Amino acid sequence: LSFFATNASYNWEGSYGLSASGANDNKKTNGGIYRTGTASTSIDSTIRFFQYVTAGDDDEPCTQFAVQSSGQNYAVCLDQYPDDIVAISKNVTSNSDDGPAQEIATTSVTYSTGWYEVEIDWLSSDNSINVTVYDDTGSVFATTSATDSTYDSGGMGFSFWFQSEGWDFY
Repeated sequence: LSFFATNASYNWEGSYGLSASGANDNKKTNGGIYRTGTASTSIDSTIRFFQYVTAGDDDEPCTQFAVQSSGQNYAVCLDQYPDDIVAISKNVTSNSDDGPAQEIATTSVTYSTGWYEVEIDWLSSDNSINVTVYDDTGSVFATTSATDSTYDSGGMGFSFWFQSEGWDFY
């Protein structure tokens, strides 16, 4: 928990968002922060969140879903190191490909500074995870898809390896 803080500077909707705390923006989380139980996600649902990105930073934030425990999850990561990508990964503890994490789909992008809305359509009909990322004008910025049946429900979480900006979730 000490790597994270609520922050009034990273709020798309409402009063607060989530960011790295204090001097932790250049650190790596070891498992991130997550909650299971009441903060649950399940297959056949749509998950939406906002991620603020500063172009040129080497941030690697991930939003986890279907969290079973630390390192057992799916995640959508807006990575900027070593290349700008949107990744769907599983078993994330910090970024899209560190430690046990495995990228199951990626697409190359070029980030601009601003808010990005991420929509995850997670479907049981074909075990697909379909991600659409919108830029701050509402235009489609990127899409990527993966098929995986490892998890079908679980909690929500956040992790990073460098995170100078923040999230807002709804």
